[in-house]
Amino acid sequence: MKKILTGTLMITLSAGILLAAQEAKAWTGGSEDPIENNSQTIKGQETGEMELKGWFGTFDPTEDPDPELPQPNENGKEWIDVTMPSTVLFGSLATDNGAVYSPNYQITNNSAKGLKVSATQLTSSTPLADLELDMKIQDGNNLGGAMLTVPLITTGGMLSETTEMTQMPKKTTVNFDLVGQFNGSYPTIGNAVAPDYSLEMAFEVLD
Repeated sequence: MKKILTGTLMITLSAGILLAAQEAKAWTGGSEDPIENNSQTIKGQETGEMELKGWFGTFDPTEDPDPELPQPNENGKEWIDVTMPSTVLFGSLATDNGAVYSPNYQITNNSAKGLKVSATQLTSSTPLADLELDMKIQDGNNLGGAMLTVPLITTGGMLSETTEMTQMPKKTTVNFDLVGQFNGSYPTIGNAVAPDYSLEMAFEVLD
């Protein structure tokens, strides 16, 4: 039987906002009229009519703004719509000589606006000693397949400062996995160690 060291990384998120220009104009309470040439001139008659065109519904952040429909503020967190894993698995077999790895995972920006994705902090109540761990982000949509690395666990400790991972245009996906090195002693058969970590992430609206 192989000796195996396994781990679990739980991902949570917090929402932040980075103000920027939006791609298409829509309206919010108190904003300027988004309809072009929206005027009429009444001459030589005692009455006139204005259409009162209402709309009541649930905002969909995955759709481009419609100029005639209400929308949240251009920097509102309502624009954030992200799909990502709840749990990320990683581990190492004794026969791997310390190499740590994980399956492949994806983060998808479903929003009609671009998002900045950052890792804010890594915490654990059961940390594993002698472990170094990085998140490798493979962005095939807009960075030409460039690889980005975010150190999560180093000899200096766990990630504790906000670190940008990637900037995602609307409707794009990035792939990532975990890689690292375990420099400790592997448990014996029947005594596997399964450390748990929680990675908090933040999303900021870009456009």
